[in-house]
Amino acid sequence: MTDCSQPEAPMASLSGRYVYNGGVADNAGFVSAARQAYTQAELHNPMYALASPVYTQPAATAREGASSDDPVFTLHVDVDGTDPLGVVSGQVAGPEIAASTPAHFIGRVSENALDAGARKLVVDEFRFTWPDTGEVVDRLELVVAPGGGAPTAEVAFVVVGGGRRHGPYNVARESAHFRQIEVEVDIEEGAVAAEPYVTTMHPVRPMDLLEETLTLESAFAKAGLSIVRSPSGDAIKTTAAGADRRWSFPELHDAMQSHWSAFANRPQWKMWIFLAGLADSDSLGGVMFDADVREPGGVDRQGTALFTLCPHFHTPEGDYPTSNAPAPEAARRELFFNLIHESGHAFNLAHSFQKQEGTAWEPPPWMALENTPQALSWMNYPDEATPGGGSAAAWFYERFRFRFDDGENLFLRHAPGRFVEMGNETWFQNHGRVALGTVDPRLELVVRAPTDTFELGEAVFVELRLRNVSDGPVLAHRNLYPSDGLVEVAVTNPRGERRPWQPIARTRSTVATEVLAPGQALYRELNITMGQLGFPFKEPGPYRVEVSYHNTDGGTAAAVMQLHVRPPRSYDDGRAISTLFEAGVGRVLQAGGSRLMDEANDKIDWVADRLGEGHPASYYFGAVRAVPMAKPYKLLRGDSDEVQVAEEDPEFVERRLSPVVERPAEAADVVGHIVYRRLVDTYTDAVVETQNREQGRQAQSAMLELFRARGVVQPVLDDVERRVDELR
Repeated sequence: MTDCSQPEAPMASLSGRYVYNGGVADNAGFVSAARQAYTQAELHNPMYALASPVYTQPAATAREGASSDDPVFTLHVDVDGTDPLGVVSGQVAGPEIAASTPAHFIGRVSENALDAGARKLVVDEFRFTWPDTGEVVDRLELVVAPGGGAPTAEVAFVVVGGGRRHGPYNVARESAHFRQIEVEVDIEEGAVAAEPYVTTMHPVRPMDLLEETLTLESAFAKAGLSIVRSPSGDAIKTTAAGADRRWSFPELHDAMQSHWSAFANRPQWKMWIFLAGLADSDSLGGVMFDADVREPGGVDRQGTALFTLCPHFHTPEGDYPTSNAPAPEAARRELFFNLIHESGHAFNLAHSFQKQEGTAWEPPPWMALENTPQALSWMNYPDEATPGGGSAAAWFYERFRFRFDDGENLFLRHAPGRFVEMGNETWFQNHGRVALGTVDPRLELVVRAPTDTFELGEAVFVELRLRNVSDGPVLAHRNLYPSDGLVEVAVTNPRGERRPWQPIARTRSTVATEVLAPGQALYRELNITMGQLGFPFKEPGPYRVEVSYHNTDGGTAAAVMQLHVRPPRSYDDGRAISTLFEAGVGRVLQAGGSRLMDEANDKIDWVADRLGEGHPASYYFGAVRAVPMAKPYKLLRGDSDEVQVAEEDPEFVERRLSPVVERPAEAADVVGHIVYRRLVDTYTDAVVETQNREQGRQAQSAMLELFRARGVVQPVLDDVERRVDELR
C-alpha cells in the first residue's frame, strides 16, 4: 500500500477531548455474557433467542484512587483550531458507574475571554440532569490553560439558578482530536490511488484558497477526527479475474466480510476502504456498500468502495471531467472528493440535501438540521449544487474550501458516539412524503405490484413508473433507485408504525436525465423485502407503501399503495419463516445473493425445503441462490491479497431457476415483470451453456406469451421476440 500520510491540519491549541476520572466511553449499552452487543431488534422482539441474559455495559471505568463521590465525564471543547464552532459538549456519569446512564449535552460558548494566559469560557443553552441528585445543570464554566504539555482545564457545572455548583474538577486533555478511527485501505491492482490531492491542482477554486496537500487523514483532521491507517492494507492482485475486473455489490460485501482484517459484526471505530477499478455500472463512482440491518447480527457503515476508473467521474475522457476542464485535473479532484464523500457516509453523514429527512439524533435548536442543496460541503453533489444542470460543477468548486459544513462538524465532533461510530445507530432516515406546493402536475408517479396480497416470508417487489402526463416534453432524472437519494420510500406496518425504507447501500452515481415525451414513462423495480432498518413485512396484516420522487428542478411526485400479508399457512411454516429475519439472510436477500455467506445460504435452503416448492417465497429463494452462480464470481478471502475467481455453475442455475420458468405467471407475480425477465434470461444463458438451447427457447416463448397477455410495453415484447428467434 502506498504511504499517503501527510502533515495534518494545524492542531488546535486548546480544543480537543478532555477526560475526568477515566472519562465516559462511547460504547455503553446492553451486552451478552460474552460482551457482544445486543441489537435493538434482539432486545425488543421475543422472536429472537438470546445467547445469554442481558447485561449492562458500563459507560466508564473510574480511575484507581478516585473519590467514590466523583463523577466521571468527557468533554469535547471546540473553541479554536480549524473551523471552530464555539461549542462544548460532554457526557457525564455518576459515581455509581455500572448503574448510571450517562447524560449527554451540547452547549454554546457565550463568553470567551483571555485572562493571564488562560482562556475563561462560559457555556450555556443546554440542560441535563446531574447523575444521582436529579438537579438540572444549565451552565458550564471552564478555565483552560495551555500548560507545559497538554492543556488542562478547571471545570465547574452550575445548577439552574446558580445556587449550587459541582466542581471545580481539574481535567486533562487526552487528545487534540475529538475521536479516533482506524482505517484499512486496500487498493486493487490497476486501480488509481485517490490521494494525495493538492488543493491548487485545478484552476477552478476560490482565489484565496491556500495550497494544501490533502489526504484522508488531513481532510478528516480538519473536522477534528484522527484517522489512524491500519498497517494491514494490501495491494489486491486481480490477475485471476481475467477480463472481468468489474465488482458487483454481492462481491464487495463478501470481500469485506472475508478479507478485511478488522471486520467484526459489531459496532467499532474502524472502517474499510477499498480502492477498486470498476463497478458493474459505468455510472457508479462510489458506494458505502454495507448498511445497518435492524435484525440480529445487523451492523452498518463499515465498508466503502471507490471505483477509481469510473468512466463518468474518474477518467479524463469522462463526461464529468470534460465538463469541468482541464479534464485530467478534474478527474483527480473528483476522485479525492468521492473518497471523502463516501467515507463521510460511513460516519453516518447524510447528503447535504437530505439532512431533514427524519432523524433520531436531535441537534440543539441553535444549529438545527437544514436541507441545503447548495451547501459547500464534502457531502453534497457538486454538479447538482451548481445551477444550470448537467455535469458542470464550476459554481460549486469556485466556492468550495475542502471541508465539511458547520452542521456536519457539529455532528462529527459533538453528537453522541453511538450515532457516529461505524456499525452503531442509524439516524438518517427518509419519509417518502413531499410538500404539496412542490408537486409537478406534469409527472405521475405510480407504485404497484402484480398482486396486493403476499405470503409471510415472500419477497416483496414493487415497481415504480414515472410518466409524463402533460402535452409537452418534461426533463426528468432516471435515478429511481433510492440509494442515490432522489427517491424516498416509507412503509407503515399493521400497528401504525411508519418507518423509512432504505437499501443497504448509498451510492454516488451519475444523475442521468432524459426528456420524456408526452405519455413516455420510466420504470424501476424495488425489492423492499429487507432494507437498512431490517424486514418491514414481518407480521400479517395491512401495510401502506409511500414513495416520493425529487426531480433536479425541485419538482416532486408522490405515490401510495396498500398491500396485505397473509398469516403463515401453518404453525410450522410460521416458525420456519421467523428464522429468516436476521441480518445475514437479509443481506443476501437484498444484495441478490452471495457465494461466501454460507450460513445465510444454508438457512435460505432450509426454509425453502420446509415451505415446499409451491410456496411463493421459493421463487426468490431460488433466484438468490442461482444468480451468483451464473457467472464467474470474484472472491477476496482473508488469508490472501489476490482475487480468486469461482467459476459459474450452469447446471446449478438451471436447477434452482426451473420453478421460475415452469410457473411463469406465479413467478412473475412474486418478483414482478422486470426481475422475472432478468431471471428467465439468466436461466436461458445457463441452459444454452449446457447445450439445452431448446429449453431456453421454450422459457423465452412462455415469457413472451405471458407478457403479451398482460399488456407489457411493446419495446420489451420486441426484445423478447428477437431472443426467441435467435434460439430457433
